[in-house]
Amino acid sequence: MAKKKAAEDKVLMERTITVPLRRDYIKVPRYRRGKRAISFLKSFLVRHMKSDNIFLGRHANMKIWERGIKNPPSSIRVHAKKYESGKVFVDLEGAPEEKAPEKKTGKIHRKKDSETAAEKKLEEKIEETAEKAKVIEKEEIRELIHEKQVHHAPKIPVKEKRQIERTNTPLGKSEMRKP
Repeated sequence: MAKKKAAEDKVLMERTITVPLRRDYIKVPRYRRGKRAISFLKSFLVRHMKSDNIFLGRHANMKIWERGIKNPPSSIRVHAKKYESGKVFVDLEGAPEEKAPEKKTGKIHRKKDSETAAEKKLEEKIEETAEKAKVIEKEEIRELIHEKQVHHAPKIPVKEKRQIERTNTPLGKSEMRKP
């Protein structure tokens, strides 16, 4: 099985390609441009790398989407690697290569009982102080709420406004001046 894995990892072709994204996304409405740029990038790489298995890297994807869906970059420079298995991995030129996290080999050291006991005591003390602080805060909040309650004075009736009797006839100049 290790031999198969080594054979799959062999790189057949490496290319650095400038992809003119604007050529394709200019044909679609603004709200679809980011999505269209991604699909054009993949179709462009299918044509130039002669493989259907295209895997877009994180940095290339973020570069296309960094200005939002309406305004992708006009062109992007990518580095593509084609493996024997037919897979093509594409990422932004100059982007750091992502490596799988290394597994730690060796013995796992257990903590001493005295260390864990001391840690437990500290945790208990911290929890107790936190509970006390919560109780004190609740009491302070209750006091503040009671202080803030203000009793409003009853409303005093406002004098009624004079209503002018209106007639259907238009008023003359002399009648308009009279209050």
